[in-house]
Amino acid sequence: MVRLPGGGGPPTGTDFVNLVDDQIGVPYVFGGDTPSGFDCSGLVKWAADKLGLTNFPRTSEEQWGAVQRISVNELQPGDLIFLNFPGEVSPGHVVIYAGGDSIVQAPSTGQLVQRDTVSRISDLGGTIVGYGRIPGLDYSGEKTGWGGKGPPSSGGQPGALGGFFGTIEKALNFSFWPLGVPNVSQSTSDIAQSIAAVALPLVKLAEALDWFMHPSHWIRLFAGVGGGILVFGGIWQMSHAGEGA
Repeated sequence: MVRLPGGGGPPTGTDFVNLVDDQIGVPYVFGGDTPSGFDCSGLVKWAADKLGLTNFPRTSEEQWGAVQRISVNELQPGDLIFLNFPGEVSPGHVVIYAGGDSIVQAPSTGQLVQRDTVSRISDLGGTIVGYGRIPGLDYSGEKTGWGGKGPPSSGGQPGALGGFFGTIEKALNFSFWPLGVPNVSQSTSDIAQSIAAVALPLVKLAEALDWFMHPSHWIRLFAGVGGGILVFGGIWQMSHAGEGA
């Protein structure tokens, strides 16, 4: 039972999920934000309006700017997951998190509003941009986190493995999936750039150490330092030559 404004308390994340669940089967319509047809952000906007959150913006890009940013581990039913696919302006897609690995979304032309899974979107090439909470939804008394069902697929978010390999993921900014293989949802160029950013300082350090390992370089270094000392000493001696007269 959805608690609409004036129905005995502020709207909750579960109220939001119940509203969009009621629209399952409605056709996708680009630019649509009514039960005659929805696009992804139109479904979110319609449900927010129904719960009295009429200031929430319309497009996925604007919604990404309006939400309270949260981590993947803070997701609760009613929160939003923002994604993009190749060729889209990020974030070009938004879905409603419904608990566990479940989401509600209006996918694309020719499809219907439907329950789906985060992991399937990642398998199809969608990259998770981030997670957000709609201002005005109440989560007191709601189930926290994953409700024991486990988190959805990371969609290429670094640090998903945790521990030693999670630390490496965060340092290189890409995800291992399976272990030792970069996540397919990130582009090869992104992975190459991340690795290069870490590798370049190491290469410079190796080159410097290699330079110091050659005896001829040490001779040049000492000769240069020694010559500098002699020149400085000569200048100092000349500048003080007349002081004792």
